[in-house]
Amino acid sequence: MDIHKKQERAALAEKQSIEEAKAWLVAEEKGALRGLTHDLLHPFLAWYYGVELWTCDGESFPAVVIPVDPVRKVGKDGEVLEAWNPSVARASIETDWACVDRSFVELRKRAGSKIENLQTFCLERVYLRDQVPVLRGNLVGYYEDCLATCDAIERELLLAFASNPPNTADVVEFDRFAKANLALRNAAKAFCVERSASPYLTGIGRSAAIAVSTLLFAKMPDRSVVTFLGQRSGKTAAHPYLMHVVPSGMFQPIWHWQNPGRSMDSQYYSTEWSLRNHVLRELAHELFGRDIHSDLARQPPETPDVIFGYPEVKYLDHLITSGKANLFVTAVLVNLLNLRPEIATVLIIDDPKWYDQHSRGTHGLPRFARSWEFLNDVKLVVWTPTQGDRSQDLRSQLGGVTSRNFVVPGAITFLLGLRFARTSHWTLKP
Repeated sequence: MDIHKKQERAALAEKQSIEEAKAWLVAEEKGALRGLTHDLLHPFLAWYYGVELWTCDGESFPAVVIPVDPVRKVGKDGEVLEAWNPSVARASIETDWACVDRSFVELRKRAGSKIENLQTFCLERVYLRDQVPVLRGNLVGYYEDCLATCDAIERELLLAFASNPPNTADVVEFDRFAKANLALRNAAKAFCVERSASPYLTGIGRSAAIAVSTLLFAKMPDRSVVTFLGQRSGKTAAHPYLMHVVPSGMFQPIWHWQNPGRSMDSQYYSTEWSLRNHVLRELAHELFGRDIHSDLARQPPETPDVIFGYPEVKYLDHLITSGKANLFVTAVLVNLLNLRPEIATVLIIDDPKWYDQHSRGTHGLPRFARSWEFLNDVKLVVWTPTQGDRSQDLRSQLGGVTSRNFVVPGAITFLLGLRFARTSHWTLKP
């Protein structure tokens, strides 16, 4: 056989392999959706972890939520982040984990998901300080490790609920179901129990990468207020096609300042352990289509301050400094589906020039541009001078805000952010 025919056959086999991976992934996603909507999923998780699930307007969500009450302004009333400690910071590595399944990651990569394996800030534990939830980090992992530990646990659970769900909400039946189907989740829980640690308020036994979700309110020149939501693209590694707030993303450094090791003592990790810097960067990526990772790969940064070279980041940072925009924390939560910690925030931009100038692309600022992570641009009006609060109409347009059509932390961030803006801030008041 000549070399050209060998190459043709190899290319055909590669194409068939990719198509098979895509077909398998589609089938898995359909199964996961069936599991996600099963009536016994929420009661099972409440029983399994011995917790009360968060509810809003009669709708339950598979999450433990610790509200920040009163809501804290980032940088003024204190952070929900414990100060980063370079002297004890270290890498999250596989020998620390109780469960890992990389087949989930490999399948998604094979089927064409865009997975950027960047470093992530990971959770050590959540605790209360003066009744305010605080996250301790001091751990640096990688995104694929989070997928292989946390998201693999979710995949296992949802596929089990799709194919072999518990028959009743009976404790004995729940126990049978868990023992028969949830090897990864059981291993993670047992690992924590053996160490007298919470299986959800600590990151023990997995690479528990932290994420941040932000509900954005922006005033327009006519005094109306808009927010931004989006349906996640099928190329995303987790939760494709579900709705999410924009911006939202993994809490992570912009650069691998050190290779993973038992000592991660670079002071730059301390600088990047910042909600404000994270939200500024994520907003540039998801609302303006900036590919910051590719930019930095071409020209590696010398310091984390490189993000302020982007005009949209510099402008919004100025608005926050001047008090014309404010970032608040509304809750710390843990999604019980994948045991990932999340910080819920709300960003309120009072200066109408921000929306006006970005809409027109004036004053050296970029126009709004959709990120590859979302299928559509969803700009929704939530308040007008003539009609007042339109958030209920907005929720109806979306078909409700539930864990069946939203990424769980996105739904909770949306609902808490609306509540805050409606009751504690003038933005949505007459």
